[in-house]
Amino acid sequence: MKSIQSRLLVTLLVSFVLLWSAVSTWLLVDLQGQLRNTLDQRLASSARMVAGLLEQIPETQLQPASLHNRFIMPQQPSLEGVACQVRLQSGELLIRTRDDMDVLLDSPEPGFEVRNFEGENWRLFTYQHGELIITTADRVAGREALYRSVLTAVAGPVLIALIGMLLATWWGIRRGLRPLYQLGHVLQQRRADQLEPFELPMPLEIAPLQQSLNSLLERVRTLLAKEQRFTSDAAHELRTPLTAIKTNVQLAQRLEPINAREVLRDAEASVSRMQQVIEQLLTLARLDADNAQNGYEPGLCKAETVIATALADVDSLERVLVKGDMALYLKGNADLLAIAVRNLLDNSLAYSNDTVELSVYKKDTETFLCVRDYGRGLSDADKTCALERFWRGDTTGDKKPPTGSGLGLAITQQVCRQAGIQLEFTDASPGLSVCLISDNPVA
Repeated sequence: MKSIQSRLLVTLLVSFVLLWSAVSTWLLVDLQGQLRNTLDQRLASSARMVAGLLEQIPETQLQPASLHNRFIMPQQPSLEGVACQVRLQSGELLIRTRDDMDVLLDSPEPGFEVRNFEGENWRLFTYQHGELIITTADRVAGREALYRSVLTAVAGPVLIALIGMLLATWWGIRRGLRPLYQLGHVLQQRRADQLEPFELPMPLEIAPLQQSLNSLLERVRTLLAKEQRFTSDAAHELRTPLTAIKTNVQLAQRLEPINAREVLRDAEASVSRMQQVIEQLLTLARLDADNAQNGYEPGLCKAETVIATALADVDSLERVLVKGDMALYLKGNADLLAIAVRNLLDNSLAYSNDTVELSVYKKDTETFLCVRDYGRGLSDADKTCALERFWRGDTTGDKKPPTGSGLGLAITQQVCRQAGIQLEFTDASPGLSVCLISDNPVA
C-alpha cells in the first residue's frame, strides 16, 4: 500500500494540474479573443484615421494622379506586415502603400475578412467614407507571433507558480505528517513488554489516536496482570490439594484394600476441593474481564429467578429460610447474581449451625437481597480481609473447619461491581447479615 504522503502528493498534483490546465485553457482562449479584437480595432481605427486625414486635404488637391504619385511608396522593411489602400467608389486608386498588393487590396467587401496573398494570410478591414473606400490590412503571421510572445510571457510565471505551489504542498504534507512519523518511531522502538502510556506533542487531529493507543496499552497491561494473577492464584491454591491427592494415592498403594478406603476418601475430598477451587478461579477470571469479553450483559432480573438458581446447588437446603417479596427486580445478570448469592449462602452455612435467612425487601428507592446467619459474625478487621482472595475465617468449637477456596466473597464483590450494586456487611447481633443493595429499577 502506498504511503499517505505519496497518495496525498499524487492526488494534489493531479488536482492542481487539472485545475490549472482548465483555468489556463480558459484564460488563453479568452486572451486570444481579446488580442484578436484589439488588433481588429487597430485596423478599423487606422482606416478611420486615414479617412480623417484625407478630409483635411483640399478638394482641388484630392486628385487620383497627384495622390498616387505622392503617396505610393516603395516597399520598406517597417511596412512589410501592414498595408493600406484608398480608392474611389468609381474604382480609381488614390493611395496604396505598396503597388504590388493590388490583388490583395482591390475589391474587398466592407468589414473584416481574411485573404491569402503570396502564400500568407492577411486580415483586412474595409471602410467606406463618402466616396472613399479605405482598406487596411495586417499579416496574420504577425498576429500569431504577438500571441505567442504574450503566451510565453504569461505561461512562464504561471508554470513557476505551479511548481512553487507543488513544492510548498510537498513541504506542508511532510511537516503535517511529522507527528505520525514520530508516533511510528516511538512505537517501533518500544519493547514488547513495555506497556506504559506515552505522551508526545500531537495536533488535535492525532491526539485521539494517541489516547486510544494509550488506552489499548493500559487494557493489555491490565489483562496481562490479571493473567499473571490468575496463574499465581491457581499455582498457589492448587498445590495443596494436588499434594494431598498424590500423598493419599501413594499411601493407598501401600495399604490393604480395606485400610485404603479411608485414604481414598480423603483423596476424593481433595479432588472435590480442587474442582471447587478451579471453578471459582475460572469464575473470578471471567468476572475480571470486560462485559463484552465475558458475554454477560447487565440488565434487570427478577429476585425469584436469582434465588431459585442460587438454591439449586446449595447443600443443607433445609437450613435455608427464604422470605420477602420475590417479585422485586434487581440490577445485573441473573446468572452472576445467583453465583454471588450462592457464595453468601455457602459461607453462612459453613460458619453457622443454625438457620440461614434469605430475604428480599424494598426500602425507599432500593431493593435489598440479604443473607443472614446466627454465627459469631465478623470483626471490623475481618470484614476488610474477607474480600481478599483466599482469605478464610477461623471457626471455634468442635465444628470442622470449612473447606472453601476463600474466593467466594471476592467473586461476590466482582459481581456487585459489574452490576453496579452495593455489597454491605452488617452486624446482626447475633450473627452477620450480608446484603446486595440495588437501585429499585422500574420493570
